[in-house]
Amino acid sequence: MTVKAKNLDIENRMKIRVEMTVEGQETIIILNLELQKLWMCSGGYWMDLSENMEAENMVFSHLSSYQGIGWTTGGEYTITDPATGATIRIHDVVVNPVLEDSLFIITITTTTTSPTTSPTTTTTTTTGTYSGGSILIDSDDKFTAANGVVSGSGTQADPYIIEGWTIDASSCDTSVWPYIKVGIIVDFTSKYFVIRNCRVENADEGISLGCSNGRVEGCVVRKSGTGISLDGVSNVVVSGNTVENCREGIGNELYFSSSVTISNNTITGCTEEGIYFHNLGNSSATGNTVMNNREQGIYVSASYSCTISNNIVKGNKFSGIEVEYSMVQGGDNNTISHNDANNNGDDGIWVSGGSHDIISYNTCNGNGGSGIRLSWVGLTDISACYNTVSNNTADNNGWGGIVVESYCVHNTISNNTCLSNNTLGQYYYVCTNPKCMDYTDTSKEGKIFPTDKTCIFCGGPIFKIPYIGCHDLEIEDQPNILENNTYETSYIE
Repeated sequence: MTVKAKNLDIENRMKIRVEMTVEGQETIIILNLELQKLWMCSGGYWMDLSENMEAENMVFSHLSSYQGIGWTTGGEYTITDPATGATIRIHDVVVNPVLEDSLFIITITTTTTSPTTSPTTTTTTTTGTYSGGSILIDSDDKFTAANGVVSGSGTQADPYIIEGWTIDASSCDTSVWPYIKVGIIVDFTSKYFVIRNCRVENADEGISLGCSNGRVEGCVVRKSGTGISLDGVSNVVVSGNTVENCREGIGNELYFSSSVTISNNTITGCTEEGIYFHNLGNSSATGNTVMNNREQGIYVSASYSCTISNNIVKGNKFSGIEVEYSMVQGGDNNTISHNDANNNGDDGIWVSGGSHDIISYNTCNGNGGSGIRLSWVGLTDISACYNTVSNNTADNNGWGGIVVESYCVHNTISNNTCLSNNTLGQYYYVCTNPKCMDYTDTSKEGKIFPTDKTCIFCGGPIFKIPYIGCHDLEIEDQPNILENNTYETSYIE
């Protein structure tokens, strides 16, 4: 078994995070050896397994010893359990700028005994820096050892495994296909395969797929153009990877793709989108952490019948999640649900021209723009219509809570909570005296706020009302359906 681990402790190296796949299930373990505490996350649920610490002693007690064998320069450490013959090898150390973010690979080789007492040893393939440059596979018969395959036969039950390689693509040959700097590319294939626990840096495209029946898991891609690029794929899973400091994190590009699952990845520090969910059908992005990217966290464009759910999307410079129209007859029919879209620079969730989408059970707080915004597309007649916005929380945003802009009609807005928005304090100051030459009609305002100012024309009191776009609940056009929403300020056309 091979797993990847991350040190979490600068001082004594006694806190460790381990990520692995067990029977197809992504599993995360956090171990604190000093406190003898063990937590495991499987299937999205965390469990305290501290009572089972004895079962982990053989592996993790030796991981703590790693502190003394060249942590700052890499190093390698192998131990053997004298009772069982099992060996643990810690290798392929990557020391990041801060020690607590350093990565290493753990390879566990077990020895078992058959009924006749003859020992049978099961070993894992030793991998490391791939010496052949980029891994280039453009047909089913290219799944070979020379192209990084360490095991498998290409069936669903026994997929080809490409595992454990470290690739620096900065000096790869761009005079041959695919004519760009790429770490691993699999194109024009239909055999089943898994790319696992690989590390790619300095590529135009870190890992690139244009195929079917593939899986990318547990990989790290850094300092590249697109971290993991998809184009014209089907039945592909991208799960449990880390993409950081790239131009774009994980994205489908030009050609239509379907049945794509992007799950449980961490995407940070990209100069464009974290996840570019473009030109996809019947696909999903779930359980991802998308933070501190310089454009949108998750950008959904020209996609339909997709699910964006249970993601943490925070601290991105533009909107947390942006959903654009697909022009598919019958509507987009995307579901945006149970996401944490907080503290982004613009809107938490922005639906631009999308129709028949469901936006439900999201938390959209503390964003620089609105919590949730439905809008039309400028210079077109495309607007966000026939959407359902329900059971969301949109509080403490810089502009509005839930804003439905002009031309956006036939939407259902129900059971949402929108409070304490307009934190930027953007108000008009108005006179409400209908006989005054400076009179402003406030009949569509849910609440107006008194001030200590008086009108220079009539001497009457001056009130303040939020700017358009800055109400807790704002509906700028009709017909729309409003039911059971909680808010303080509102503008209802």
